[in-house]
Amino acid sequence: MVPDTDCVYSFHTALVMFYTHRISGVLPPPSASADAFTHGTRGCHYMVALPLTSINNDYPKFYPLARIIGDSRYAILPILPRNAGPGDKPVLYLIRRKNGAG
Repeated sequence: MVPDTDCVYSFHTALVMFYTHRISGVLPPPSASADAFTHGTRGCHYMVALPLTSINNDYPKFYPLARIIGDSRYAILPILPRNAGPGDKPVLYLIRRKNGAG
């Protein structure tokens, strides 16, 4: 899903690099302004929102999903568990910054 030549932002970089085999950068913190968030995520086209929080709870579950919902610069792809049935919820979200956005 993520091209070999691209990278992925997350706040769990080691976990993302291990499972995706892609370089991972650290997401700007939730306290970052909109401009700082855009500037801080301009190097990669992808972000992953995981159902995990940080040790200090300064990154909420599925960050940065709530921050970018409704922002037309991003496409959100929910990833469901294998053998998902009706009513199953996504286990993570892959977020792609659209070409020319940000």
